[in-house]
Amino acid sequence: MGDISEMDARAAADRGDDSDEAVSELQCRELFRNIREGFFVGEIVRDDCGHAIDFIFRSINAAFTDQTGLTADEAIGRRVTDAIPGLQRFLIETYGKVVDTGRSAAFEVEIPALANRSYEARAHSLGGERFAVLFLEITRRKRAEKALEESRTMLSDIVETVDQIVWSARPDGYHDFFNRRWYEFTGSEPGTSEGDDWANFFHPDDRARTFERWKHSLATGEPYEIEYRALHRSGEYRWLLGRAHPVRNEAGKIIRWMGTGTDIEDAKRAEASLRASEEQFRTMADSLPQLAWMADPQGWIYWYNRRWYEYTGTTLEEMEGWGWRKVHHPDHVARVVERIQQAWTSGEPWEDVFPLRGADGEYRWFLSRAVPIRDADGRIKCWFGTNTDITEQRKIEEFQQLLIREISHRVKNSLALVSALLHLQARNLPEESKAAIEDAATRVHTVAAVHDQLFRQSDAREIDLKPFLSNLVSAIAASAPEHEMITEIEPASVSADMAVPIGLLINELVTNAFKYAYPDEGDGKICVTGVHTAGHCYRLEVRDRGQGLPEGFSLERQGTSLGMRILTSLSKQLGGTLKIDSAEPGTCFALDFALRQPRPLLQ
Repeated sequence: MGDISEMDARAAADRGDDSDEAVSELQCRELFRNIREGFFVGEIVRDDCGHAIDFIFRSINAAFTDQTGLTADEAIGRRVTDAIPGLQRFLIETYGKVVDTGRSAAFEVEIPALANRSYEARAHSLGGERFAVLFLEITRRKRAEKALEESRTMLSDIVETVDQIVWSARPDGYHDFFNRRWYEFTGSEPGTSEGDDWANFFHPDDRARTFERWKHSLATGEPYEIEYRALHRSGEYRWLLGRAHPVRNEAGKIIRWMGTGTDIEDAKRAEASLRASEEQFRTMADSLPQLAWMADPQGWIYWYNRRWYEYTGTTLEEMEGWGWRKVHHPDHVARVVERIQQAWTSGEPWEDVFPLRGADGEYRWFLSRAVPIRDADGRIKCWFGTNTDITEQRKIEEFQQLLIREISHRVKNSLALVSALLHLQARNLPEESKAAIEDAATRVHTVAAVHDQLFRQSDAREIDLKPFLSNLVSAIAASAPEHEMITEIEPASVSADMAVPIGLLINELVTNAFKYAYPDEGDGKICVTGVHTAGHCYRLEVRDRGQGLPEGFSLERQGTSLGMRILTSLSKQLGGTLKIDSAEPGTCFALDFALRQPRPLLQ
């Protein structure tokens, strides 16, 4: 058996059948052979009860093979259940009804047994048990439709679940869709906001300008954006940010507008709160007596308070960024820039002292500080700095320093005069009295030397023991050049009130070593050391290699000695503990004390 057989045509010619019906039949067969739709003639197979249970392919066209994958040999003369195993049964039943009723049937079907191909088909009765089916494969179209439907479903799910109002409008501006979020926001019924009814929810003060902006976008095709207040279901108006963009076809014609509405009420309140906070800050900053400024994390200064402009006579345009260098003294600006740049880079607080030029052209001294302002994650948001005028304070401090130097000079001269008078008086006294007066003169001289060393330092309030004691010991050693002095002092800061008794104690111990450690030889080695100890404490030692202590010597039993009483009093004033040990050979005096303010002088 073949496709629609050429034997039919030859048979008609042999019969000499030149009737119109014979020609028409041949034309129809030729038509079905060449059309792009698939075509087949089938014959119903029934069971004993007359139900359609199968059908046999009697004829097919070439397009049948193209659209099903079955050749004529695989189809013609075979039952469909053999040619296409697993074919849905409802198709056989549908063709049976067409044959039984004589009524045509049109339908679409996906046939899994034919690689999930889809078809649209029309079935017609041919009389008897035969029927004809004209079909077209539409697999590609159905898959595209399915993909489109899935895309629409997904888009619909997104539009309905996104926490934002979504709407669409026709090219003329007629609103034809709002998502669920709009109706939840307004509390209105779905479908009640179409056309221009959506504007009924706008605040009366915002309605006109919102419509004006929307009309402008419709007329020009420009994107639409505006902030407005809309009535919330709670009965209060909330701020929304409305946006819309045109959707254009390939020719550039607008075919739809897609828009959104974003609830920005919380952001607007935060902005208002921030503005109020900034205004409060600026009011407070402008009320400060200091000059104040702010910089970004890289050090670009973008704000100054009113006092800055009043003092410098400048404007923000002149001062922003690094413009502040214009009012710095040329002798200091390079140093200031270097130090503040280090602060910008390291993120460490900054402090410096330098002169700034005022609007009158005069320079005044300022103590300047800046600290980084950080966010919750520790990142620098900005820098806040101040400049405090300390010109008068510096003048007072300079005068005080001058006064202190003058007083120190007079005290030193007075003590030197007292010492000289004592030495002069001792010349004509008996030996015992002479020694006592000379000792007194020496101690007065020592007090003068200690004060001289104190006030030679740049800051007489805080004294570094290393240079203070090193210079003091050198001065003492100058009076006894025959002795070898070794000084090893670790740096340590003490107050001036502590430095005085420390200096007197060291002087007493060193001069005692001169007199008693080496009475016969006349010269020897004396070591003065100072080291840090545990618990923020300090140890001073004076060590010699002389004849050592007398047998049975004890501090407790030397209470009548003036020198020992002085040492004991000074150590108590410092809150320390004085110990005496044998150095084998020699003697070691050690004083342990805390690095703190001294106790009041004990009488």
